[in-house]
Amino acid sequence: MKRVVGVYSVCLAGIFWLFVLNSTAQVSEKRGYVGQSVDSSRVLDIQIGNDVFFFTDRYLSNVTSFAYSFPQLASFFLSRKVFPRHGQSISRFGLHLNQDIYTSSKIKKPAPKANDHPYASTLMLWLQKSSRQPAKKLKWDYELGVGVIGKLAFGEETQQRFHKITGSTIAQGWDTQLKNDLLINYIFRVEKGGINKPLTDLNYWGEARLGSLYTDASVGLNIRFGIKNDLFSELFLAKKNKKKWEGYLYLTPLVKVVGYDASLQGGLLFRADNPTAIPSRDVSRLLFQYQTGMKFSYRNRIGLEVGFNETSRTFKKGRVHRYGFIQVSIRIK
Repeated sequence: MKRVVGVYSVCLAGIFWLFVLNSTAQVSEKRGYVGQSVDSSRVLDIQIGNDVFFFTDRYLSNVTSFAYSFPQLASFFLSRKVFPRHGQSISRFGLHLNQDIYTSSKIKKPAPKANDHPYASTLMLWLQKSSRQPAKKLKWDYELGVGVIGKLAFGEETQQRFHKITGSTIAQGWDTQLKNDLLINYIFRVEKGGINKPLTDLNYWGEARLGSLYTDASVGLNIRFGIKNDLFSELFLAKKNKKKWEGYLYLTPLVKVVGYDASLQGGLLFRADNPTAIPSRDVSRLLFQYQTGMKFSYRNRIGLEVGFNETSRTFKKGRVHRYGFIQVSIRIK
């Protein structure tokens, strides 16, 4: 029962925000956010990720994500208080519900062996803002998230049901999963335009995450090749000036310095005893990662992205891990 309460508490919080904001806020596309432009689009993004694409079932085993962007969020008091403002920009605001599920490398065993990835799941609700400044070739992204780790994140039930439907092996070690804890995190990311050619562009970016879920910093590249709109000005473009079709390949290599990772070490706030957690001394402090894939869209109304992510070992005796994902984007208005 407590698990259900945990899941529905996060979901109901999101529904409450939607109800209040859509009932009270009146935001125009041109001057909705203290003199700055607010994108009037309403966009739904759904992403499913799983390592089954690589015939494995370990570490980050499943990712489920639902995001909805809508302009009324610009009037929400947290949007005004916790996210910086940028002049000569257009911004998009949204909510993002995300569940990540982690297992050990041997899911047939009743408990993970020493120095193996612990069973864990996280459920997070994020408030998001993305701003673009075409004149400066800058893209700013901010996220503030709250959620839970442990049984209240509903990971065991989600994975077991999926495995029963697909006839996959049922994981045996969920009784050892990391204990319940509260998660709070803030994410800041900036991307700067570099090389921009008709079929190719290369941008530089950096990201910092601070909180009880992740504390780390990354730098990397964003490389695209194909038919594409300009990343920094596409929200400003009139419909007649946008490309009817977009289709391109992308690659985002990065280097990450890790301070804390709750999916390995457990929650920070309640300091629960987690026998299967990875000791701090065994957490990898320098990671190499890349994501690559293909993205297609039609009239900026419907999009499909298919890709995969590879990460170097996140703890001392771990292995390189890969998972694939599919994302569908629908512009509702």
